[in-house]
Amino acid sequence: MNMDDVFEKARVAMNAAAQKTEEVVAVSKLKLEAVKVNNEIKGMYEKLGREVYRAKDQKPHEDVVHSLCEEIDELRAKLEALDREMAELKKVVSCPSCGQKNPKENYYCMKCGAQLKETTGFDAEVAGEEAQQETAEND
Repeated sequence: MNMDDVFEKARVAMNAAAQKTEEVVAVSKLKLEAVKVNNEIKGMYEKLGREVYRAKDQKPHEDVVHSLCEEIDELRAKLEALDREMAELKKVVSCPSCGQKNPKENYYCMKCGAQLKETTGFDAEVAGEEAQQETAEND
């Protein structure tokens, strides 16, 4: 092994480390944004609660309550979008049944066993063959 090979391997390792660092930074930024949105939602819930409480003795302020509810809905949609972005960066998918985070390549949820993605005929054949091989190896 000559020095060029050593330098090439070091360069490849450094590039991989840099890419992973970029992914971690991106996920961290999204998490921070999600925390901010959650705090905004909590603040909106507090405002909504105050308005509803004030309305108990007076005619309800339906327009204020409706406006606050719309703002909360918008913030929750933003939070869901951030969660989807984080899942994409982390290469995970949420189970539609239980919400468990699973590796993107999984076909079934690790927690509840629900199907995560559609299997084509080819995928099912490959999965069946892999299961048969594992069974044969375990016997």
